[in-house]
Amino acid sequence: MRKPVCNWISLAAATAALLSGNSGAEDIDIYAKSAEGLVRRENVLIILDNSANWNADLPFETSCNDLATGTAIVPAGSTQAKKKFAVEKCALYDLITHPSVKSSPVSIGLMMYNEGTTGSDAGGYPRVRAWPMNEDGHADHFLAKLKAISFNNDQANSGSWAKGFHEAYLYLNQMAPRVGLNQNEYDGAPSASFISGGKYMLPGGTPCATHIIFIANGKAAENTDNQAYDLLVNLYRAAAVAGPTKKVYGQDIAKPDSDNWSDEYAEFMRFHSPTQILTHTISVVGGNSDGKFPAYV
Repeated sequence: MRKPVCNWISLAAATAALLSGNSGAEDIDIYAKSAEGLVRRENVLIILDNSANWNADLPFETSCNDLATGTAIVPAGSTQAKKKFAVEKCALYDLITHPSVKSSPVSIGLMMYNEGTTGSDAGGYPRVRAWPMNEDGHADHFLAKLKAISFNNDQANSGSWAKGFHEAYLYLNQMAPRVGLNQNEYDGAPSASFISGGKYMLPGGTPCATHIIFIANGKAAENTDNQAYDLLVNLYRAAAVAGPTKKVYGQDIAKPDSDNWSDEYAEFMRFHSPTQILTHTISVVGGNSDGKFPAYV
């Protein structure tokens, strides 16, 4: 069966514009349309780097309020308003409340790193399930979950980029979770669950494409890099493909920034995953400890 060809305007571009403070993002319409003129769903999973790097101080303040109630999403003058966390929370709030997004059939979810884990339990969990924004009250549900995120209570011990990508791979291919149910804050959606028969569940229908938008705050801290490698090797074996091959970068990318398996995961998901998954990356910069990590991202 021929895969539907879609014309769509990138959520990644919209998110990046909002993170940079570009008000031009207000003009972005989000939709997916096949070459046959039928509206089809995009599956989009946003991965938010909630490692300690989101606590990095910035030389400016970011605050935002709920448009409906006026209550603070990130209070002006607060400690968190000076953090990378504030930029991201406000940008995601602006994105999800945009009329073109709220009324869209695009399925959008949010994944974060498991908190308090540095060993085999490190990885990601679905903070908000991926579901069509215009169905089952998902847009409002997404906003409620987003408002509840706290930069103190929801911080992970490490930035498990590769193992986070592994859980995203399982999620977007509707496979059994590895550590996605190990976090108490995983999504308890108001209607249908995101688990069916012990496996992750996405909405029905044929998606035009499947995307990850990875928002990074600093270099990876993959404390169990060998485990990430073993997980990736098993995926290559299951796909009957040789690999993985570790990428080597030039001097513009520091070895501590690239010394993990996240880029190899992104390559595997694009070319060898049962469902082709395209990974888009966004670096949030401005912290004193950023170093060269944006070049790697």
